[in-house]
Amino acid sequence: MSDLPVLTIVRNALYYGLALPVFALVLLVIPVALVSMRVGWPLVRGLLKIHLFLLGSVGGVKYELIGRANLPTSPYLIAARHQSSWETVFFHILLDNPAMLAKDTLFSLPLIGALMRKNGHIAIDRSGSIDAFRRAVAQAAEVTASKRSVLIFPQGTRAKEHANDLKLGVLVLYRKLECPCVPIVLNSGDFWPSKSWILRPGTIKIRILPAIETGLTSKEFLARITHDLETTV
Repeated sequence: MSDLPVLTIVRNALYYGLALPVFALVLLVIPVALVSMRVGWPLVRGLLKIHLFLLGSVGGVKYELIGRANLPTSPYLIAARHQSSWETVFFHILLDNPAMLAKDTLFSLPLIGALMRKNGHIAIDRSGSIDAFRRAVAQAAEVTASKRSVLIFPQGTRAKEHANDLKLGVLVLYRKLECPCVPIVLNSGDFWPSKSWILRPGTIKIRILPAIETGLTSKEFLARITHDLETTV
């Protein structure tokens, strides 16, 4: 932290001083959402928007969303690069609250895990259980049948280096859900690094690429999604 500019240290201190009370309010509102998502989710969403505003105006981490016109009519499968906590939090207010596939350990977190379940997010059993994976795919199919989109991070856990092995779960979902797949690339790890509390001022760029239509062979789809997720932001 000693190599950080003084202004960055000050902005981090101010941001966390203001953001922590907002997070505390989120925790207070979650029980309302657990009783009624119709009442509680707009409150949570509003607090997340305040958090996003503070992140940009105080913390210095702004964002630019590019290519929204590439989003097809819902439902669709979102396949996004994963570098930071930023996208797991704020995609829900920027992309109309898709159902996210996330590691099952997150669902055991007090209050947060309960909200994730109530909001229809889908747990992934990282032990490799075939039955658990089939249940997750079946849940995703139910989500798209209800006209809601699904979000997956095909390269797995957070990593700034995005040349990770592509997880084949995205192929299974593409074939099972039979809806367009929208690749999204971003550079959030440059400004909100994985496994770090230090924010670095700058603009996170989120680029929504043209949708991959249904009907591709497995080989064609994997070649396309691999290429797209390696696209420079």
